[in-house]
Amino acid sequence: MDADYSKAALLRFIETTRRQGLYNTNTADGYRAAATRLLEDLADGDDVRDVDVDAAVAKYHNRHPGELTPGSLRTYENRLRRVLAEFVKYTEAPADYKPRVRRLARTKGVREAVSALGLAVVGRGDLTASEAAIAGTGDVFDSTGPSPSPSLVMNYPLRDNFMAQVVLPRNLTTEEARRLCAFIRTLAADFVAQDF
Repeated sequence: MDADYSKAALLRFIETTRRQGLYNTNTADGYRAAATRLLEDLADGDDVRDVDVDAAVAKYHNRHPGELTPGSLRTYENRLRRVLAEFVKYTEAPADYKPRVRRLARTKGVREAVSALGLAVVGRGDLTASEAAIAGTGDVFDSTGPSPSPSLVMNYPLRDNFMAQVVLPRNLTTEEARRLCAFIRTLAADFVAQDF
């Protein structure tokens, strides 16, 4: 049987990987939105390997001027490139497929802060720092910039296929950390009130 690289197969891939937990819901929704919008001219049976992403972005922008900000359009472009690459990789060898997972910045300060807080943090999925800023998760910590932001975006590998993210003030107190940890416990699907 020939491998299916169609647009319909791409959309099935996005849904299947979300349902199997290979991608969290936010990531899968982002991939689906990018593919649906930027590939609107593609028929369901068309081969997505032939897609010129730059041309698709330009065509979408020309057809829907002002609908997306330049930053959002760039985010959609990046998501489409990423999901197309992942889809091709999956289709070529489904049994060997492992989703691309964002690597943590291995800075000593980030490791110490996460360890000191003992956080099993609330997740924003595997958003990039720029996507986190667009999504409204607060100021983004940039270790290369001249002046640090008042916030730290902390990533935590909660599961093999899920990168959790929490935004914290740089001057977080022990009491605030305790309250945050208590709040996070209440978000667990199996939380029972007498756990406290």
